[in-house]
Amino acid sequence: MVFTLIFLSFLHIDTEVVRPYTAALPSLYPEPEDNSHFLTNIYLMIKIYPHGVFTPFIDSLQIGDSVSVSNPEGSFRCSQMKGKAELLLLAAGTGFTPMINVIRFALKESCCLRKIRLIFFNKKEEDILWRDQLDQLSSKDNSFFKQIGFSDEEIHAFNG
Repeated sequence: MVFTLIFLSFLHIDTEVVRPYTAALPSLYPEPEDNSHFLTNIYLMIKIYPHGVFTPFIDSLQIGDSVSVSNPEGSFRCSQMKGKAELLLLAAGTGFTPMINVIRFALKESCCLRKIRLIFFNKKEEDILWRDQLDQLSSKDNSFFKQIGFSDEEIHAFNG
């Protein structure tokens, strides 16, 4: 499976608060041969909303604190990309998280793919997640192309 969905939860004023997150990878680049950290770590991208209920709790966690984590769920299978020559990915904001796993799988495992195109929408330039890695990947790998769009404010002198 390329990506999995997990649910994080905690008790807030006698009410269970639950949010779904896509388990990510630590990087777009292939990992070293030692993958043991995948057995003990869960990587998440979480945008902190200061006035939210859930993310301020996550942001305040200290070493030794705990949060409930569900078993992984998901229905996307790697076999769904078999035999495909092109892949078009659309993402907005933190919705980019599942794309990390798909891009990594496509670059590493899918021998048939000749073109991977990511169209990534954000509100502001500083909202672009992993911009350096995306820029580096698009300059190194001819099969990967990224296009970044903005929805809220006009960006002057942005070259993406």
